[in-house]
Amino acid sequence: METWGPFDAPSLPCKASTVRLRPYQQECLSVLGQRYLAGGRRLLVSLPTGTGKTVIFSQFPRHFRMKRRLLVLAHRRELLDQALAKFRDVDDTLSVGIEQADRSARDAQVVLASVQTLQGKRLAALAPEQFNLVVVDEAHHAVAPSYRLIFEHLGMFAPGTPKLLVGFTATPRRGDKQGLGQVFEEIAYSRGLEEMIRDGFLCPIRGWRVRSGVSLDAVKVRAGDFVESALAEAVDNAPRNDLLTGAYEKLAKGRRCIVFCVNVQHAQNVACAFRKAGFRSQAVWGAMGSQQRANVLRELARGELDVVTNCNVLTEGFDEPSVDCVLMARPTRSLGLYVQMVGRGTRLHAGKGDLLVIDIADNTRKHELAGLGALFDLPEGMQLGGRDALAVAGQIRQMGTRFPWVDTSLVRRAEDL
Repeated sequence: METWGPFDAPSLPCKASTVRLRPYQQECLSVLGQRYLAGGRRLLVSLPTGTGKTVIFSQFPRHFRMKRRLLVLAHRRELLDQALAKFRDVDDTLSVGIEQADRSARDAQVVLASVQTLQGKRLAALAPEQFNLVVVDEAHHAVAPSYRLIFEHLGMFAPGTPKLLVGFTATPRRGDKQGLGQVFEEIAYSRGLEEMIRDGFLCPIRGWRVRSGVSLDAVKVRAGDFVESALAEAVDNAPRNDLLTGAYEKLAKGRRCIVFCVNVQHAQNVACAFRKAGFRSQAVWGAMGSQQRANVLRELARGELDVVTNCNVLTEGFDEPSVDCVLMARPTRSLGLYVQMVGRGTRLHAGKGDLLVIDIADNTRKHELAGLGALFDLPEGMQLGGRDALAVAGQIRQMGTRFPWVDTSLVRRAEDL
């Protein structure tokens, strides 16, 4: 693999990696080096969830012949813990530490830091001259003031800086219209969902749309997506929650499922509905004790639970490859959020043939909702009927090529192809 070293201090010791990289991971490392040499200093990498972004940046100390300290920023404890494990897999002699709450990485070569922790005195204690390489995990959050404060402290925006900032994300577009161009100069490397499925690095995705009688037209919008309290009031009711359990029983029974809900009460109510329907189900949420949440997720991984419901906690940093069903009980206008939710089930796993995504299609004439079709450029409102989304997308494109006079945007059911 091509390696290079942009910094001028004596190199830190770093043994050869035993981790086998996929071709696109090797290519990404090479491209980042090339873009740096061409003058790029704030680079973004866009890869689908489940394709090993952490694996890539865990190679940075070796690939970049790192001569000063590396800072990795994340906003969730789970992301920091995953990164710590991956860096140790790559090189167990490398000094890696976590800077979060009561955990300190004062003398570590690689500092894995919580953005929430790096404020005030904790941020001031980071000597800017010691860090020439900064990584942002889930970089679609990087426009937030808390991140920019860290970047400015370390001199990442200074004219003519030799420092390198690299962000990794599966969702380079934000629903609130705040562009990542405020922080990053370019998307240096990108691979799409379809490409990764086609190349066998992510599992195939099949989809169902299940209609509800709920109207979303009166639900208010703020910062590009629904106001949580108003959305919960619209969708958290017994008939719709029973619709979820019925859809799972009919379309996905026996699959390991996670359900995305609007808020804590909604997640608890949906889990209760599943239990009443005879399924083993528990809810998890952000304010739940970390050990209790870990126990629930461990039960899911062991097959002791059928369904885990959640709100705002499994969208990022959750890595359980055996999940083969994602049920969207939370309508969203944000394609980025939707991509994150689908990504919880796209990882490969032994014995896992595909991922089934069940969209609950609520009624609206006012709002444009994110759905599985948008990930594959399918016609709006497309009913896959349990078919493979990538295969259906291919059929529609083939139809458009063979019969250019046909308006393929009017196709509504995969079974009609």
